[in-house]
Amino acid sequence: EVMRVSINGGASQRLFTARPFSMLACARIATGQCAIAEPSEDRAQVIVSAIDLEHGRAAELFRFSVVPHEDTWWVAISPDGGRFAATRSQAGPILVLSAMGQVLQEIRVRGWSSLQAFDWAADEKGFLVVAGIRNGCKLLHVDLQGNAQVLWENLGASGETIAHPSPDGRHVAFSSWTTNGNMWTMENF
Repeated sequence: EVMRVSINGGASQRLFTARPFSMLACARIATGQCAIAEPSEDRAQVIVSAIDLEHGRAAELFRFSVVPHEDTWWVAISPDGGRFAATRSQAGPILVLSAMGQVLQEIRVRGWSSLQAFDWAADEKGFLVVAGIRNGCKLLHVDLQGNAQVLWENLGASGETIAHPSPDGRHVAFSSWTTNGNMWTMENF
């Protein structure tokens, strides 16, 4: 369920029901532009639609193909709401798309694969990308030419790692979780 609630509190209101593995995104600049990326019924495409914050799902903006039956694609809206970035799978590349879905640029992240999640940098001149590594993940800053700089490493990360820049671009908020375990041997039990 996609819900809305007033910033002043109060009862939430149902806008619509999204398909599993959908992503919601809103522009960070006060344009009110929000969108939802949802897998098609056959899971071979992603459908990106506008969201009307009063009435729910609005007009379809565009579609793009993904690796069928794999939910490893990703979509992010630019801070100003004028462009989108998307991957068809974790292998990349990152596609920069117009608000109508035309490919404006294709960015191959040099030296990295397993692109798990990303968001636009505050200045729209790059991305904060989470790349999977053996036994964890690394947070990268990737410029529009595909050059990557490691910002942070989380050994033991199990997924669900995402990073978002502050509006001024001086800070990064991220969430991640790790798992660990111990193995014990027992004798004579």
